[in-house]
Amino acid sequence: MDVIRKQDEETPEPNLKLILLWSDFNPRIKKWHHMSKFGRDPFVRDNCTFQNCNLTLDRSEIDRADVVMFLDDQIGPGWPERRYPHQLYVHVLNERPGPWHSWIKDFDGKINLSMTYRRDADIYYNRRGCRKRLRPRPGPYLVQYPLVNKTRDAAWVVSHCGAESRRDEYVAELSKYITVDIYGKCGNLSCPRTDECKLMLERGYKFYLAFENAMCEGYATEKVFAYMLYELVPVVLGKFDYKRETPPHSVIDIRDYGSPKELATYLRYLANNETAYYEYFQWKQTYEVPFTNQSEYCALCNGINNPKFANGNLAGGYYDWWFRGCDNEYINRMRARGGW
Repeated sequence: MDVIRKQDEETPEPNLKLILLWSDFNPRIKKWHHMSKFGRDPFVRDNCTFQNCNLTLDRSEIDRADVVMFLDDQIGPGWPERRYPHQLYVHVLNERPGPWHSWIKDFDGKINLSMTYRRDADIYYNRRGCRKRLRPRPGPYLVQYPLVNKTRDAAWVVSHCGAESRRDEYVAELSKYITVDIYGKCGNLSCPRTDECKLMLERGYKFYLAFENAMCEGYATEKVFAYMLYELVPVVLGKFDYKRETPPHSVIDIRDYGSPKELATYLRYLANNETAYYEYFQWKQTYEVPFTNQSEYCALCNGINNPKFANGNLAGGYYDWWFRGCDNEYINRMRARGGW
């Protein structure tokens, strides 16, 4: 970091922006704390549109920092003692809000910019996603595991029981019409959290239930995209724009069906129609599922260089913005409409 700082002093760049990470180490956010990724290197390495950013952990530079960044629920030893007029406070959160996030209330009136997976955030950044291939695969996608060998209907790997989204209630009703095998703490089957587990499910099951534990605006777990890498059709539940964020004909959204029974009817149709079932894998010819869809460093540097954020308006109602985006009564409303 000292070498990078020395280079910056010798060859200054106009409008260089110093970003101070004001968060203590947390294993969940360790990628930001890997010292080889500090200074200007990550912005140059990722070929960002804007490369005039310098990332530091040195709190003695608080007076020089153009941006003070807070990660997840981390505010280090507390807020900085003084906030300088030229500074922007940015909050980065890539997990959905839950009851444990009551601390977000403390960010009201202090945060200038949000950086998260929500499309209506100030700085949009999503670690998960799909993208078109630079070069489509030649010919149609050839399946590896014939439908005839998939003897079970749907698998669900889950350890968070009684979730806010009421997904357990939906699955209980769905299980009346198709077989749903539940792995993990919420079921009676076990499957280690390894690729071997996914391969086992891929060989024996037609569908995978990727249901969120809460229906919050713009949020989808990594399970949706992780299982898209395999020959399983994800059946999804979440307040996520699957039509925009996933390839056409790649997932089945339960919100397109009026009841679990109606969904089960469609799943049974696919289970007995090879042509229709295999269509759910043809997107693999023109799309790919990278684990990370974009560089967090580029999103950050590009965002703080956006002229519309120059005035640094404080984000009032920050807590309400987060929690207003959650709707955990969806299943109840579906039940009321469908009479189940």
